[in-house]
Amino acid sequence: MEGLVSIIIPVHNRQDYIIETLESIQSQTYRKIEVLLVDDHSTDNSQIIIKEFIGKNSDEIHYRLLNSDGYGSNHARNYGLRNCSGDYVQFFDDDDIMCSNYISSRLEYLTKKQLDWVGCDFVHFQGNVNNIICDRGISAIPHNIVSHIYHLGLPTQCFLITRKAADIIGYWDEKVKRMQDMAYFHRLYLNNLKGEWLTEHLFKYRIHNNSITNNQKADTRIEAFKVIGKEWKERGRYDEVKDVLAICICRFWCGSFHEDKTLFLKLFIENYWTIIRALYVKVVLLKTDKNLRNKI
Repeated sequence: MEGLVSIIIPVHNRQDYIIETLESIQSQTYRKIEVLLVDDHSTDNSQIIIKEFIGKNSDEIHYRLLNSDGYGSNHARNYGLRNCSGDYVQFFDDDDIMCSNYISSRLEYLTKKQLDWVGCDFVHFQGNVNNIICDRGISAIPHNIVSHIYHLGLPTQCFLITRKAADIIGYWDEKVKRMQDMAYFHRLYLNNLKGEWLTEHLFKYRIHNNSITNNQKADTRIEAFKVIGKEWKERGRYDEVKDVLAICICRFWCGSFHEDKTLFLKLFIENYWTIIRALYVKVVLLKTDKNLRNKI
């Protein structure tokens, strides 16, 4: 097992959490790592804290603090991708926690099996890192694109990918403001890249008032699914995902009813055919089509 792993982390106003994230990187059993911390115009003390940490911890693991030349987390990820040197790429968030074998377990498996990517399970926590509130055992779902879209099972931090795979799937779509991970990692399946999923829980996803998980409006999530549909259409493979995309769009349309009644009506007008189709799929096909039910 060898090769440089590039960990790319967009940072925006995370002075309260970034140290815990960095300390979890410092605790990795695999040490051939470069960490690109791409600051997305933070206005708090994030940069000061990061610089102090780097000054004390630049022995084996190499840290770089970069200033994004654009705006938004996806641009920061792309900026990191353009500037990294690794044989493998790992995207991570600025408020989550790696287990000590986060890199080593997947890298060992990836190289042994000669895969393009390896995913892992994880847990959600709130407050204290030991306060686990949810187990995300994504390895238990069927591993096909329909299932992963349906279960929203393509989280950013799960995937360790080869640099070759990163070059194939390209850059993050900077127009997508929410569910960016789904709009990026679906391309692993679109490009038929070879990967497997480990059952190990290898990182901890923080839930707090300012986390993206708690700030996802229905219209921005629906936009992500439209982007996915467009890419599958361009490859002539839309029939593989059209039913599950319709179901997800309908799901978030229904969810918008509790957020904003005006938004609820607007989304229906804009997506009425997709929503009608989704209702048909949900009510009729999922009850009668065994193949579709088995996929999700």
